Amino acid sequence: MDNTPVRLQGQARNPHVIYHQLIQRAVALGYHVQADPARCSFRVLARLDQGRRFNPRRASWFNVTVYRNGMVDVVAYGAHVRDGGTVIHRKLCREYTSFLDNITYALGAPPRVVAYAAR
Repeated sequence: MDNTPVRLQGQARNPHVIYHQLIQRAVALGYHVQADPARCSFRVLARLDQGRRFNPRRASWFNVTVYRNGMVDVVAYGAHVRDGGTVIHRKLCREYTSFLDNITYALGAPPRVVAYAAR
């Protein structure tokens, strides 16, 4: 799957409402959230990397940024993102797609259409 930032539009126009809504959704899904309220962004540790043998150098993350106009960017990065940050490894692809679908649902945005080929 190509790793380009996914841009979503929520129904609410207040970025702080969207920000807190998305954090609540990520926590409800069982993700470990590291929030940065000053920048209206947060990142979640991929479930693929959660466990007893956590190694921050080999971890993958999903970064979520909420902008003033209500737009939301989601991008994956870390150990399972290959080719200079442009391709998501197949092990992370399914989880990333599921995370994006849940974020889309929480925003009340139209469903995304995703097509990808396993590498």
